[in-house]
Amino acid sequence: MKNTNLSPTPSIYGLDLTKQPSELMEGLRNKLMCVRGEMSDIINAFPVTEIDMKHLCGLLSCGLEVLYRAKKEALEREIKKDDKERGKSLYFSSRGLGSDWGTCFICEESEKILRTNIAAFVKSKEEGETILSWFNGKARLDFRPSEPNWIQMKVCACEKHIHNLEYLSEQTSRYHIIRKKDVEDAVNYKEPDNAKVTEI
Repeated sequence: MKNTNLSPTPSIYGLDLTKQPSELMEGLRNKLMCVRGEMSDIINAFPVTEIDMKHLCGLLSCGLEVLYRAKKEALEREIKKDDKERGKSLYFSSRGLGSDWGTCFICEESEKILRTNIAAFVKSKEEGETILSWFNGKARLDFRPSEPNWIQMKVCACEKHIHNLEYLSEQTSRYHIIRKKDVEDAVNYKEPDNAKVTEI
């Protein structure tokens, strides 16, 4: 989601202020972790620097912890704001696109072939059934009584509707949540003309 509450003040250091605060904080944490790693390299290569550098590494570790808590609080605020605008959200954590057997979540094409899919973990069987209802049953809840804490929602797409699945993956991967509105938006998504390849 883009940040729609932008300050008119431009970024002095080239930050993309269309991003949400939590995403900017995560980027900053990644940079600090790289700096801390580089300091460890210096210590290993030049042991004489160990005392001073270890103090700095400690300060960076404290900063990383503070940034983590700040990012977590920012995430919670952003999700609550979007919940008010787009409806209730439920946990939906995938690792991106994969492949599996299943019917297309849009046209229900059911030929038994491997399709592009999203396999996302959900919190409970009850929440999984709610999410399944958002897809009007055009997905599959993989619940196994022997593994009650490893419940997945499987969503497949035929070749014609892969771009709809990619859109759904993009919309749900930022916060690892899904809303009924996300499913509706994905079903109705139209690939931009400039994204299509024209055959000559």
